[in-house]
Amino acid sequence: MHLKQRGNILFLILLAVVLFAALSYAVTSQRDGGKNASPEAAKSQASALLQYGALVENTVHRMVMVGGVKPEHLDFKSAGISDSGLNGNTNCLTSACKVFDPAGGGIKAQGTPLSAMGTTDVPFTAAGNELRYNVLLGEIKNLGTSQPEILLLIRGLKPEICDAINVAEGVYTSTNSAIPTDTVGNTGTDYVGYEGNLDPWPVLSGIAIGTDSRLFGRRAFCIRQSVSNGYYLVYAVYSR
Repeated sequence: MHLKQRGNILFLILLAVVLFAALSYAVTSQRDGGKNASPEAAKSQASALLQYGALVENTVHRMVMVGGVKPEHLDFKSAGISDSGLNGNTNCLTSACKVFDPAGGGIKAQGTPLSAMGTTDVPFTAAGNELRYNVLLGEIKNLGTSQPEILLLIRGLKPEICDAINVAEGVYTSTNSAIPTDTVGNTGTDYVGYEGNLDPWPVLSGIAIGTDSRLFGRRAFCIRQSVSNGYYLVYAVYSR
């Protein structure tokens, strides 16, 4: 074998080793969601999540204003990623009132993408490649009327993405600020899970999420949930 041929073979072997190492790193990073997101990546992922929240909001308003679906009859359940089988409405009797149904809202349900997922959201586990979302009913102070809003929660985010969401929404103006903490307990009077009979609209006694005044009147923001220490995008997809 010529020396040149041996050199070519050695080069190909080294190239294969490098490519294999790169592939292994990529797979490992995908499995753990990555330790941290760069500022650019965090900003991009925050933007994508906010756009999805806006899509759900616009879909809900179209269903209510154009489709004539009562807000009390909206259904947010989706097989597979709807949190623990919740988010269903017993008053929704046809596909027309189902937000995540082709015959209703016509959009796809989305939880937390794997690339945006942190490691601190204890109570909920990954379903496939995304963390399960959930929907609550609760009041955000100074938003709409005193009746509760429908709140979409995208949960288990990396803190740097939570930070980027709050900067994008004007909660604060620079990153590495103090992320608001939700200290309100789920007592059934401050906020309730979106499920079961919601007609008539439940009457709640307090602010659902966001006792921090920086959050008052905002449709979207990110908080740290004090019980699980997880980071959550909160998006008001409907308010009266």
